[in-house]
Amino acid sequence: IVICVLTAALSPMNSALVSLLVAGFAYLWVLRLKKTGLLIAQAVVGAVLLFIPLMIESAPDADELLDNGTRLPDSWAHRVEIWHFASDRIAEDPLTGHGFRASRTYDDTVQVYEDERAAMPLHPHNVGLQIWLELGFIGVLIVLGVWAVFTRILLGLYRSYDDRDVAVVYGMVAALITISMLSFGFWQTSWQGVLAIAIVFGVVFLKTGTKKAPRST
Repeated sequence: IVICVLTAALSPMNSALVSLLVAGFAYLWVLRLKKTGLLIAQAVVGAVLLFIPLMIESAPDADELLDNGTRLPDSWAHRVEIWHFASDRIAEDPLTGHGFRASRTYDDTVQVYEDERAAMPLHPHNVGLQIWLELGFIGVLIVLGVWAVFTRILLGLYRSYDDRDVAVVYGMVAALITISMLSFGFWQTSWQGVLAIAIVFGVVFLKTGTKKAPRST
């Protein structure tokens, strides 16, 4: 745990520290509320995925925040402008999206305080916006279906594994979700590799963890 905290704190990626904080909260939340907490958390993530374009559209951009006295760090201000640009492109074709990997095709720029920067540097830095932008509402429905199946798998862990072990696994899930919503492009091979490694770690952790004794019939 100490190594994870130090790594996140020293990382130039602010999303790493945010994801660690979210993971800790998710662990405590699911440990406390068990299945109910897990269901609520999964439902919240699904709702965010479904409504993320509207959420971004109704949120202030970096200049509006500056006008109200809040100056974001440049990296976060750029990210906010990227999200608003992506939201505008989603509105152009919300049903089917602009096509797989369409995020990589934009060469527009946005003004971030005094600087001009790429409006879409390869991806929207948000998996929800990326799915909406590239695959549209139809793609979102498919992903939500996969998310529902994943939720059932997570709930099924309670039949065989200790509640604390399930909470640890969900903390890891929460960290991956947070980084996906703040940083990497979902189709990046490096990020896919991280997800694969996380799955392996999760499986190994459960296999070596505390198993519940089978119920006698």
